[in-house]
Amino acid sequence: SRTLDLAVPIVRHGAGEVAALGAPSIVAVPAAAGADPERPRPAAGPEAAAIEDLVAKFIPAYLSAAEGRELSYLLAPGAAVVPLGGALEPVSAGEVEQLGDGEGPRRELLASERVHDPRSGATYPVAWRLRVTRRSGRWYVAAVEGAVA
Repeated sequence: SRTLDLAVPIVRHGAGEVAALGAPSIVAVPAAAGADPERPRPAAGPEAAAIEDLVAKFIPAYLSAAEGRELSYLLAPGAAVVPLGGALEPVSAGEVEQLGDGEGPRRELLASERVHDPRSGATYPVAWRLRVTRRSGRWYVAAVEGAVA
């Protein structure tokens, strides 16, 4: 397995709107900034199986849903997540790992998946940083961010 670092030129407007200006390019790994990177570890505590079950349902739905409302059953109230609308297709699930310590009702996760891009025919690993929260005994996705695979 090999990891490549990519750079994408972007422009930022106003209140956080971001747009890509060009195609990604392969770049050298940046030098360490002196910060200790977060080390993923298995989901903690007796809730781990429920968290992993949520992610197993969420990622395929996130990849295939055309509209955010199709994810509403899996999202925390007030969460705004824009799905990928079939741009990528799930091939195989990867790991669900927790970032940070603790067994509380809010967790940061790293969820990986092997996906297929139907336009290019490429298959590759991707990962998302998910913020999940427990409400009334059930886990929900509160936010999704891209992450390095």
